[in-house]
Amino acid sequence: MIITPHLLVGAAIGSKIHNWWAVAILSFASHYILDAIPHPAYQLNFLKTKTFGKGTVADILKLGADFCLGFLFIFLVAEKTASFPYMALGMFMAILPDFLQVFYRFYKNRFLEPFQIVHDYFHFDKTKNFAWQSSVTIFTIFITITSIIAILIK
Repeated sequence: MIITPHLLVGAAIGSKIHNWWAVAILSFASHYILDAIPHPAYQLNFLKTKTFGKGTVADILKLGADFCLGFLFIFLVAEKTASFPYMALGMFMAILPDFLQVFYRFYKNRFLEPFQIVHDYFHFDKTKNFAWQSSVTIFTIFITITSIIAILIK
């Protein structure tokens, strides 16, 4: 899944729950739940080839733009709220499984293998229709943004 929905859901968890441990655990778990929903994913060549070459800069720019979009939205909407530190933790923990996956693919560390197994188990079936996956992702983003705004307006 693209990064923005993970960031938004992690922020939504942090906006309602003000317990550091609960935010960390629930946001981390939310990553796997979202990954079970059919969605498009980036095709990152450097993850397949395990080398940085042609196209790596474009891949990193895509990821960076996606991250900035999600983070900027949350920052602009909630930066001055008392919930923002919890929301920031939620965002970090919600994308952490993808970072662990990247490190596992490059280094094959035994410590990271259980995270990769769980990630692969929950991840959607890549044979699904792309239009369906995209519409589910857009719907997830819309619902999450609407929920965050509703929570912060209260």
